[in-house]
Amino acid sequence: MKPGAEAAEAVPFREAIDHLKQKVRIPTQAWTDIWNDMHARAFVVAGATTEDLLTGFHAAILSGIEDGTTLQDFRKSFDTLVERHGWSYKGSRGWRTRTIYDTNLRQAHMTGRWRQVQAVKESFPYLRYVTLTGGKRRELHQSWRGTVLPVDHPWWDTHYPMNGWGCKCTVESLSRHQMEKRGLTVSEDPKTEMETVLVKTPDGDVPVEVPRGVGPGFAYNPGKADMGRLYSQADLERLKASGEWKDWTPLTKGDWQDHGRPLNVPADTPKAGAGRALQDRNGIGKEMERILGGKEKVFTLPDGSSVLVNAEILARHLPLDRASFLPFLPEVLEDPFEIWMEFMRHEPTGKVALRKRLVKVVELSSNKALILIAESKGGRFVGWTFIPMGKERKLAALRKGKLVWGR
Repeated sequence: MKPGAEAAEAVPFREAIDHLKQKVRIPTQAWTDIWNDMHARAFVVAGATTEDLLTGFHAAILSGIEDGTTLQDFRKSFDTLVERHGWSYKGSRGWRTRTIYDTNLRQAHMTGRWRQVQAVKESFPYLRYVTLTGGKRRELHQSWRGTVLPVDHPWWDTHYPMNGWGCKCTVESLSRHQMEKRGLTVSEDPKTEMETVLVKTPDGDVPVEVPRGVGPGFAYNPGKADMGRLYSQADLERLKASGEWKDWTPLTKGDWQDHGRPLNVPADTPKAGAGRALQDRNGIGKEMERILGGKEKVFTLPDGSSVLVNAEILARHLPLDRASFLPFLPEVLEDPFEIWMEFMRHEPTGKVALRKRLVKVVELSSNKALILIAESKGGRFVGWTFIPMGKERKLAALRKGKLVWGR
């Protein structure tokens, strides 16, 4: 590291790098557009609304964690990106660059740290809250210093660092032997006092309830949102048998009505025709390779993002009776009617997923149309649904979340 340089972490590590790389770049108008654990899947810079600008910021932040480039280096990249894209941002240059750089790197570091914590929790089953020993310190964060709790204690769901803008708190993994050697004991269950604070948004001040001492937008565990809680097979079976098992809960509010979209999706004349019926998955894979022009292909979506389609993976999951619709896939990706984005939380583990849903209707004949719904996750095509026209209610239920592009 250069003399006098500032960096969120001096030594980057693979878990943090992998986490930051998998984030999906999402245009936003304000920092409140993406909330709490949605950040585990989204790379955002408030006010950055174009794919090219976000790509530049993402690369600059990745360089900080991969190559050890400093805040001063990031500021040079920031200046270049601002000039190139004519970006008008809020706040001073010094404050804005530090906020973008530190927050992204520290959250990536703490997410990677959580992956490590989960990997060794059988041998190191406790976490200890650690704070700064010098400099400016938050009083409540200092009061949590030394708190020792089991790794999977619910307190870490809301108090695992970072716990606010500029927070430099961290955690330490401890084994039972280390606890005994240092004379440490498990803390009493901390009492969490909730408070209501007003958060400024483009639509006015919004009241938000957060644990006292935790900044709005930070009351979540970034590592748990990234990978979820790990269960043993026995625990999974117990949960499912008890009826406590829940699947995915939507986090993104909104639907076609909220976004002022029409109820009826117009039917397009397809560029391709329906294909022939296929008898086995090997046939699906070969047909998909023919359509893609190879084993896989990257499609550019109308919103500027990309999605990778792999013929082999598609062949594994596509029902044989739907194989005749394969020729329509490129049209769904390249010329959809709408693209929706939806964050989902897996309730048993706390893991957060981000899916994009593409909507299109094609006219098969004068009195027959087909609704096509394609989904991508993490920049990869993960599946699609076929609905005969006439079931518009089912289509309306799928047009929800945040509209990121519409024809």
